[in-house]
Amino acid sequence: MWPAVIKSIPDVALERMHRYGHVYGSYFGRQPVMTITDHQLIKQMMIKDFPLFINRAKVNIYHEVFSRNLVLSEDEDWKRGRTITSPSFTTGKLRGMGPMMNRCVEKLFTYLDGNIDQGSGVIDTKQVIAGFTIDVVAITNFATETNANGNRTGEDSFIKHGLNMFRINPLRMASIFLFPRPVNDFLNIKTLPNPTSFEFFQKLVREIVRQRKLSKASHKNDLVQLMIDAEVDENNLSNTDFDNLTASIDDGETNAIES
Repeated sequence: MWPAVIKSIPDVALERMHRYGHVYGSYFGRQPVMTITDHQLIKQMMIKDFPLFINRAKVNIYHEVFSRNLVLSEDEDWKRGRTITSPSFTTGKLRGMGPMMNRCVEKLFTYLDGNIDQGSGVIDTKQVIAGFTIDVVAITNFATETNANGNRTGEDSFIKHGLNMFRINPLRMASIFLFPRPVNDFLNIKTLPNPTSFEFFQKLVREIVRQRKLSKASHKNDLVQLMIDAEVDENNLSNTDFDNLTASIDDGETNAIES
């Protein structure tokens, strides 16, 4: 638990917004940060001016897998990753995951109804939402059925490591943003999540991909399968011109990237 005297990041952002306005600068450790809370300006940056803001937060760590996610990768690496993943996030494909997510909602309702019937009337909201999130991630990413809220015995490895991914050590986070990379390398800090749990999911994804490629007959609609099925034009991958790179939330089946 954070000490009562330490405010949460949203509380600090809200307080500063009232004091300094909708756009203000600050420091996160040693890094200068600009915070924008005006929704119209955010929309302008994230959609119309999307190609101008491709690089995100810098962290002082390196991991051969974790550092290549779309939040941490930059420039050409980011363009390549975004182009490959974009076809998997069209409106139609995401809509196809709706029935799977609805099953997770039904599990959540069943858990809440059972809690009410038992007469306790008290739940740990953060824990319950974390469990629901694990169920959604498991089925939409890996086509794996879980019941995190109904199974907290620690026997299910997916649930155990899924919950651990939510438990970010504050000291670990501070080290990642404050200490230079050589120090974090010495401390063996390479990822933000729990390294054991991150390694579990990394191995899981590799094994799922291996099995799916061997079977060549999967009709699943999870994210892993969509990524395996994604076709990418090599010209898009080699093109480093970001001028035609756009983001859209309004165009139905249109891909979020056009190159």
